[in-house]
Amino acid sequence: MSATKLNIGNQGVLLLGGRPLTSWNDGGKTKEAIDIYWDTSYRATLSAHRWHFATTRALLNPLTEAPVGAEWSHQFQLPNDCLKVQSLSPDGGSPIAKDAWRREGRKLLANADSLILIYTYICPVGDIDATFEQALAAQLAYQMAYFLTGSTSKGRDMFSLYQERLDTAKTENGIEQTTQPTYTSQLLEVRR
Repeated sequence: MSATKLNIGNQGVLLLGGRPLTSWNDGGKTKEAIDIYWDTSYRATLSAHRWHFATTRALLNPLTEAPVGAEWSHQFQLPNDCLKVQSLSPDGGSPIAKDAWRREGRKLLANADSLILIYTYICPVGDIDATFEQALAAQLAYQMAYFLTGSTSKGRDMFSLYQERLDTAKTENGIEQTTQPTYTSQLLEVRR
């Protein structure tokens, strides 16, 4: 079954001991809490890691307007769905160092004619995997805890659960990633 805002919101509500919604028409305080905290919880959980399901690439060409000042030669518009820059390269090869570019608002500044951007995007909820869904439900429960239960201790419990589930999701996500090549050094070879 594909993840939905209602399904994940209900998981968060159940973690708090509440009654789940059967539809968005149920309304009330539970729907209000999910609506209030959904976007920030979703974005925070997406921003917490380089998720394979929320990673994409874009070719960026410079804007016609040059950046103010002499430090950078070009500025580039970030895609509308860009949540977090993961890496930049001028040719699709090795990433450029973080001090060789700067993000300012929705723009990137760099001394390059074009850039290949790898970034975390705000993907459809149906694209997330199961372990991320569990972490997101716990993040949502953490955010909604005081609003729905009036308990700060319940919020602390949900934050701990969120951290545990996030660690599990990161591990599962890492299993699917390609490994970096292993390099040997001459010093290691001499010791053999």
